[in-house]
Amino acid sequence: MSASAGRVALLLLATPLAAAWLRAGGGDVHVYPTVTSTTPASLTEYASGQLGVVRPSFARRHLAQAYRIFSGQAALANLSMPSLPRPPDTPPYIAWLTARDRALGQKTDPQRGLPWLPTYRRLDGQYQEFENCLGDALRHAARTLDERVQRYGPGSVAVRDWVGAQDVVFSNCAGTDVRLPALAPAAADSLARADRDYQRAAAYFYATRYDEARRAFTAIAGDRTSPWQPYGQYLSARTLIREALVLDTPTIRSQRLEAAERELRAVLEDASATARHESARDLLDYIAARLRPVERLHTLSTLISRAASVSDQQVTDYRKLLDGFVGDTVVYDYDAVRERDALIAGDDLIDWTLAMQGTGEAALARSLERWRDTRSTAWLVAALWKLPALSSGSQALLAAAAAVDRRSPAFATVAFLRVRLLTEAGRLDDARALLASLPDRSAPGFDTEAVNLYRAQRLRVARTPGEFLASATRTIVTPWTDYILRPGGQTEAVLRPAALRPVFDNDVSDILTTRMPLARLLEVARSPSLPGRLRVRVAMATFTRATRLRRDNVAREIAPVLRELAPALHADLDRYLRATNEGQRHSAAVKLLLWTPGAVAHVQGLEDDRTIDLLEPTRTFQNFRVHWWCRGYEPPGINSPAVSLLYGEKPPPYPAFLTAVERQQAEDEQRELAATADASTYLLAETLAWVKARPQNTDAPEALARAIRGVREGCNNGDTPKLAREAFSLLHSRYAGTAWARQTKYWYADR
Repeated sequence: MSASAGRVALLLLATPLAAAWLRAGGGDVHVYPTVTSTTPASLTEYASGQLGVVRPSFARRHLAQAYRIFSGQAALANLSMPSLPRPPDTPPYIAWLTARDRALGQKTDPQRGLPWLPTYRRLDGQYQEFENCLGDALRHAARTLDERVQRYGPGSVAVRDWVGAQDVVFSNCAGTDVRLPALAPAAADSLARADRDYQRAAAYFYATRYDEARRAFTAIAGDRTSPWQPYGQYLSARTLIREALVLDTPTIRSQRLEAAERELRAVLEDASATARHESARDLLDYIAARLRPVERLHTLSTLISRAASVSDQQVTDYRKLLDGFVGDTVVYDYDAVRERDALIAGDDLIDWTLAMQGTGEAALARSLERWRDTRSTAWLVAALWKLPALSSGSQALLAAAAAVDRRSPAFATVAFLRVRLLTEAGRLDDARALLASLPDRSAPGFDTEAVNLYRAQRLRVARTPGEFLASATRTIVTPWTDYILRPGGQTEAVLRPAALRPVFDNDVSDILTTRMPLARLLEVARSPSLPGRLRVRVAMATFTRATRLRRDNVAREIAPVLRELAPALHADLDRYLRATNEGQRHSAAVKLLLWTPGAVAHVQGLEDDRTIDLLEPTRTFQNFRVHWWCRGYEPPGINSPAVSLLYGEKPPPYPAFLTAVERQQAEDEQRELAATADASTYLLAETLAWVKARPQNTDAPEALARAIRGVREGCNNGDTPKLAREAFSLLHSRYAGTAWARQTKYWYADR
């Protein structure tokens, strides 16, 4: 029997053990982070041992990689970058259909197919279905058929008989009945009779008649004249496994898996079944994971932490088994971990992982205990993540952290944690001195993500506006829109050039939006140390807020700055600057806002697909309702890992260089802003007042139409419908013949 036919015996009865495909991307909005959460930004660097700042939020496979490297082991590329399964050149169904047509000398329309195409079967008396015939079964049936064609000839009676029998086998993939191929003809040779015995056993298998299938495979195992004999006992074991999966009740599952385990061990002792030994060992691991999960997890943990190589499947099994005890979240209550004592007994990797990701006093206590016992780098990192700054053990930990060699793969992580502890302990000069020794550009051992985190820490301890602005800009760490699949199964990251520009993170956004008074925002907008794209955002927010708060002096100072940065606003800003009194300037400012949906009141933080390409405030309505402002402070709406790592759930504090008077000014402005209406309501009211005062103005119908459109696209409150209806009525009564009235068919409440 050929090696190809041997593979058929395994894969025709494939059980659902394969990992599922995961589709990347697909969301409506793509976020461009400066710090990632569960996955290192550069998997290539991470997989080579360049760890950057290792964080508890990392997926457990990435923590396992860090543990290996902290422990002096070499990095394993596939521990962080699993091999992507290569899509087959030909879909399985087409491969089988093509081989069948070739054997029979015919041409079948793939769109019409065959009646057994459905591969999901429903168990008797149940509503749930399972995938019964996997793609490998079809693909390898095609290979077996090609071998039979080579032996008997295309279109021969033997080949036609084999194809007819295989059609019957696959007819059991769906439905609830059982159909068996007829016995081999009396004149058939020994191979044809052996094939038929196998096909009938397979039919029982797909028909979920597992007892009959097992008896048939056992009979094949006892027939030394059959070329399928070396596979009989192995396939009997697979039948037991499939039954355990499909008839998934605790009693049946354990009994069937234990019986399969005995049979597979017998396969390993059978010298004639050597070709199945590797597969048998894989299935024994599969069974052990289900019957003895803690034991199997320890075995996998030892391999992952010490072995020179591990398979993708072993990494997947480790992750899934650990998830079964902890859950699939990366943050959990350490005390709530199931069978925790058994999991950590004698297993340093699992012990460290659970302590790194667990919350609560017990996780802190375990981290400190293990660090004191081992003095290992891995446990130093865990303890530094857990320890409060003012804890009694902080001095000893800080001393140990200061002794970590700069060449250590843990240095970037330890340095970040040292700065964090020093800052939280109020030792700001020590934190600044340490930060001064750390790179401000990516370098070996310090990836872009680490540099972004150090900049966020420098911003936190900035003593002057200059220091603040020098640390305000960050670099996007995933500057592509998506992965695309190239011919041959290769993936390629599609870069988006706009994502290479400097950006703000949410710490900068929060401080500029809620912590700085207008006078300070004006200084920031004027500063040449920021890129023009970011300056225009600060300037636009300053002008918008000054207009809302009727701070005419600030609006007049920021208008020339905004004009320089945003050419699209020249005409409106020129009209504003030509105004001769405060009332005229306010009307011109409101009109500018009305014609500029991108005139938001907050400073943009993390970027996404809605903002990344914008160099100036948008003058058109876009999707996602991101226009103008909502009542009070409008948060960016995107979670920032960097902010969470530095501040937890608290907002960033006031910068140290702000005076008490300035802080009070910022608080007063925030209260006043919170008391004003959202943009839709505010602009409706202002537009109505302006149109009533100047009904002959040629811009009046467009202004009303824009204000009404803004109601549907932005935030609004309880007063909005009344104003929207009034504006709608005014537009259609006074300006009924205009294009703006014709295209404005709804007001908000009727939409």
